[in-house]
Amino acid sequence: MMIRPEKLAKIYCVFPKDMLETVTNTLQDISAVHLYDIKGEHLSLKPVSGNNKDEIIKMSENVKKLRNELESKARRKGLEWLFGPRYIPLERRDMKIEEIEDETEKLLKEIKNKYGEINAKNAKEIKKIYYPRLLSINEHLNNINERIKALEKFGSTEYTICFAGFAAKEDVSKILNAIDAATNGKSAFEIKDAVSEDNPPTKLSNPKLVKPFEILTENYGMPSYDGIDPTFILAVSFTLIFGLMFPDVGYGIMLSALGLLVYFITRKTTKFIRNVNIILMYAGLSSAFFGFLLGEFFGGLIPINPILYDPAKDILAILFFSVVIGILHISIGLLSGIIVKKHRLHSIGLLISLWSIVFLVYTKNYSFLFLFAASFAMLIYIKGFLIIEEVMALFSHVLSYLRVGILILLSVIMSKLLLEAYLGLPKNFVGITSGILLIIVGILLSFAIGVISVFVQSLRLHWLEFFSSYEFGGRKFKPFRYKKEYLYSL
Repeated sequence: MMIRPEKLAKIYCVFPKDMLETVTNTLQDISAVHLYDIKGEHLSLKPVSGNNKDEIIKMSENVKKLRNELESKARRKGLEWLFGPRYIPLERRDMKIEEIEDETEKLLKEIKNKYGEINAKNAKEIKKIYYPRLLSINEHLNNINERIKALEKFGSTEYTICFAGFAAKEDVSKILNAIDAATNGKSAFEIKDAVSEDNPPTKLSNPKLVKPFEILTENYGMPSYDGIDPTFILAVSFTLIFGLMFPDVGYGIMLSALGLLVYFITRKTTKFIRNVNIILMYAGLSSAFFGFLLGEFFGGLIPINPILYDPAKDILAILFFSVVIGILHISIGLLSGIIVKKHRLHSIGLLISLWSIVFLVYTKNYSFLFLFAASFAMLIYIKGFLIIEEVMALFSHVLSYLRVGILILLSVIMSKLLLEAYLGLPKNFVGITSGILLIIVGILLSFAIGVISVFVQSLRLHWLEFFSSYEFGGRKFKPFRYKKEYLYSL
């Protein structure tokens, strides 16, 4: 189910001691198991320590120090200054500890013998020649560190080693087959469904179109394992609300084109940057759609007839519509609480309280006041008098959606003022030249201010208002894997 985190299996595995390295490499390569410390459940197990731990930590620090020196003393080029280092080819990921130790020592000694101390004069040349190798070594060291940390979660007996972890149910057969092949059939497993009492991590599972929005959920917090994943709802509502607050065909096309362009420029950098650009691309399409509905194309610079109406001529309707959006948005969050069966009566009480006041204001039928009083009494019975603050916060959250209407009007009015300023210029060479400059600068400024302010406000409505109905506090599913910051395999 899309609004639920993915259901996981709990895996226990035992294998011979002499196959530790093979199993560890296989697990890291599969990248599907979230390991936890099995010794907490089986106190008789002894710890498993990684080899050369101190040496690897020391080398990592030296490489990191050298990388920081080069980045601070050598100027970055255009795209690198904006987006950081791009991917570089990496032929091997499974280098042994001894190999990476030799490679690290060789690189550091080579730079030291050839250049001595790094300074502003030689940093650029050093970076040009050695930076790819430095990034490659840095990634290898990071992955060896991950392996050492993973081994600390394993447990051992005299002849065997055990590990435990969580994995998506669909990955279980792949994991079993891979480890069975790596150990030549000398491994044993116990598999069972993960339950809340196991304190499993939360693994979000959304369609590809929605997946980029997971960064907005995860940066706020992780839902609990048996809770609701709000990402799909967030993806739809964030995109629509952004478009509503920034309705303009021209700006929308600009934003989508810019998001697409920067996405292709940054497709070999960090996943976070790629996802932000995909979100902006969706947001731009939404802006263009609502621009057609409200008849906005660079604030009237290119005249088009509104399909609905001109928002500047019906301000009260826009503000009323904003409150309706808030009521529906908050109600969806409360309905999610009912679906998840946690605090169901609490969510039902808040939902009835909200809609009883809505119908009271709309119909002037005072019988809805009794419905509100009944739901309020139920909430006091469930949660005590502290519920008064929660109910007041609920209605303040709804009113916060007035900012949707305010930003719609602000966007339209700013664009109209820009157009009027342009039309008010004299129709001579100086006036036309000044007008073109005014339009270009004005459009760019309006675009930048509009995108930033609307993105922040839309994010605020979701994080502070919409998410107030959800329960967070879960921990992210983090499989033991090869980490790829800037590198990819050939």
